[in-house]
Parts: sequence; C-alpha cells; structure tokens
Amino acid sequence: MFKTFPVHLKIDDNFKEYLTAQCKLSNSLFNSAVYIIRQHYYQQLEQDTNYSTYWRGDDYRVGRKLKKIQGLNYNKLWNQLKNTELVAGLGEVCESAIIEGHRQIDKKL
Repeated sequence: MFKTFPVHLKIDDNFKEYLTAQCKLSNSLFNSAVYIIRQHYYQQLEQDTNYSTYWRGDDYRVGRKLKKIQGLNYNKLWNQLKNTELVAGLGEVCESAIIEGHRQIDKKL
C-alpha cells in the first residue's frame, strides 16, 4: 500500500488558473486517446467472428474473450493526436512527459 501526504502550495490565482487549465487539457487528451483505442478495439471485435467457450466459476460460457489490440501502437496513436488543439495547448514541456507516458502504455498494448 502506498502512503500519500498532502502538499500545500501558496500560489497566486493566475498560476492556479494556469495549472487548472493544464490539468483539464491533459485529461481531455488522455480521454481522446482512450476513445481512439476503444474505437479501434470495437472495430477489431466486429471483424472477429470467432466465439470462444470458457469457464467462469461454475458457469460454462460462450462469447468473445478480450484480446490484445492489434494494429495500433504508440506512433499511430500519436499521429492522430499530435495535430489536435489539446496538444498545442499543453506546450512543449508537458508534451515530452505525455510522450514518455504513452511509450510506457504502448508496451502494455
């Protein structure tokens, strides 16, 4: 279990508004990336006509099992997102942090 502790900053209102705007933009960018990944996954499910049978607990089920997303990697996702207003609003400093975060996500895809 991770321990957390609050950090109290004394900042002026302008900087607080700036940080709030940056957080909203980064959250919107993350949501856009998740939306693109989900759309790609659902398109992949429509093309896949194979049903599998499996046990869940004591129930024997027939249906589609979750599969790894194919054909979508970090570069394709970034090419779709890099020309949006969200990335332009975040600036270069935040952009490098987002790129590093997406590279870690790409390893899991």
